[in-house]
Amino acid sequence: MAVEPKRISVVIPAAGSAPLLGLVLEAVEAADPGPGEVIVVDDGLNEDAFAASKYASVKVIPNRPGFKGPASARNTGAAAAKGSIICFIDADVIVRPDFFGRLVTYFVGNVDGVVALQSTEMGYADWASTYKNLWMRYTYERLDGPVALFYTSAAAIRRSVFERTGGFDENYRGPSVEDTAFGRELARVGARIIVAKELEVEHRKRYTTGQVLRLAFRRGAELARLMLRLGSGQGNRSSVPTGYILSMPLAAALPAWLAVYFFAPEPAAVGFVVHLLFLYLFNFEWQVYLARGGVFQVLYGMLIMPFEMAFGFWGGVWGILSYLAGEKY
Repeated sequence: MAVEPKRISVVIPAAGSAPLLGLVLEAVEAADPGPGEVIVVDDGLNEDAFAASKYASVKVIPNRPGFKGPASARNTGAAAAKGSIICFIDADVIVRPDFFGRLVTYFVGNVDGVVALQSTEMGYADWASTYKNLWMRYTYERLDGPVALFYTSAAAIRRSVFERTGGFDENYRGPSVEDTAFGRELARVGARIIVAKELEVEHRKRYTTGQVLRLAFRRGAELARLMLRLGSGQGNRSSVPTGYILSMPLAAALPAWLAVYFFAPEPAAVGFVVHLLFLYLFNFEWQVYLARGGVFQVLYGMLIMPFEMAFGFWGGVWGILSYLAGEKY
């Protein structure tokens, strides 16, 4: 039997200006049926954002003294929640009116947690934002069966399972791979988490090309440290396709053709083109998926993808070196 929507406690960690917090709360409040309670965890909201959160019938609580970051904020909210299902939503995610009614239908049988899918509807239509937002949807949409993941932009879990894991790792003091680490912990305790492909939310996040590349480097470093700390285990358990992962060192090696060019220009030019074609071939499905954004979006993707992969690879190298130097998170 599915749980009732009123048994859902929504937890929203919010920090800084949180410019979309008002819209996020408005969407939650407009949902029919709605959740049993909405908790905003103040993780350092400025005065304007804090005032905006007051317009809705929500409970605003501070993060615990001495703690900071979405990991600890989610734990603080979960500890204050009363529902048997805890639904985490980020402060830039807009839910649909039927979100909670549809969400509870997935909590049947032995399902312990549900991850929502990012909608193709986006608040920002520029190339970089569309590229990154479509990528987040693509990597999760392709997954089948139980996953060792918990994408906290919009995800729900049974309270009993959450408490069994001890919650998010609070050593992550800022936005990082705390949700990936939590997904690994859920897998360790045998929790069954599924991606609900018909349960969509709008993630209104703007990216620039520079941010896409910087994020690739940072995520590469964070994931490398996570894998070293916890162990890689059972192969690729992330949402990222194996072909993309294998392409990262290949992309990082592309500049080597510049050195060859000084000695053999024509072979170097041919080698570079063939090298690049292999990258596109290994990630052909992703390039086709990008066509949802139009021809120019595909061209943008073909241009940025090798750079993004290379940044991710060198981020991973940095993550390994920093881990060996004592930085574990």
